[in-house]
Amino acid sequence: WWRALRSWFAPPSKRIVVSPSKGCGSYSMQGRRSYMEDRSIVIPCLSEHLQDSSLPKNVELYGVFDGHGGDVTSSYAAENFPFILGSCLNTVKDGNNALDQNKLEETLRQAVYRTHEKLLQDKTEKNGMDGSTAVLCMLYSNKLWVANVGDSRAILSRQQKPFTLTNDHHPLRESEFQRIVTSGGLILQANSFDCPRVYRRDGMGGLAMTRALGDEFYHCGDFDLVPAEPECSVVDIDTNTDDFLLLVSDGMLETKGEAELIDEAAQHLASSSEDIACRELVLSAHNSGSTDNMTAILVRMKE
Repeated sequence: WWRALRSWFAPPSKRIVVSPSKGCGSYSMQGRRSYMEDRSIVIPCLSEHLQDSSLPKNVELYGVFDGHGGDVTSSYAAENFPFILGSCLNTVKDGNNALDQNKLEETLRQAVYRTHEKLLQDKTEKNGMDGSTAVLCMLYSNKLWVANVGDSRAILSRQQKPFTLTNDHHPLRESEFQRIVTSGGLILQANSFDCPRVYRRDGMGGLAMTRALGDEFYHCGDFDLVPAEPECSVVDIDTNTDDFLLLVSDGMLETKGEAELIDEAAQHLASSSEDIACRELVLSAHNSGSTDNMTAILVRMKE
């Protein structure tokens, strides 16, 4: 109990700052956890990152991976997803070397699932119960393609108001509840202080989300209780009304709502860089009592 009490009052630790270019930034903090499982990608030019001149120069990629049961899955996804996506994008170019926008939603979906499949093939540290969320945003030609599994979140500030781009995959979401029960799984809540969790039919498990990368433990025969099937969408970006994009792991939402995060981010961006704004957001979440790892990414939509 003393270790837990000491960690609660511990100062911020293992902060990771990424400053790739003007216009975007990120900040991550281990916080009060004894380990860091969050990973992120901030890539303002995918072709340069991959050293692939065949891709258009104006493809940007941002993502948050919040691991559970260890950092194997989140680390693998952060390292490999950009290359898998780049390979997929090279199959949907038109004759002018531009990307076929009608195919990009499905391309992003395939890249997420291929990352999951490759992870299961490649990883040597197999405990079956490690996994990760994934929220990914690809910006290209004034459109934003979004893919999500789990409960990390993407939020667009539109006219200073939060416009949520993702739907959390939680056990009490009706469609997810029905899918799991129909597949033979269980959703149980241990006590009033805990959240509902996903269990296998044999009563083993206990995952707080219903979709994720990895998590072989929940792949039961013909049924994936916790599949790596992303929900995808596309949004037109209007730089007259859209202010910035915010990606966060769920530790950022433990003590704050979306509107509060958007307001705080806007205040910091008015006088600070994206990195500093992200740092202040994370520190604010930590100081208000968040007990989880925390990651924030900010991308300006306006020049």
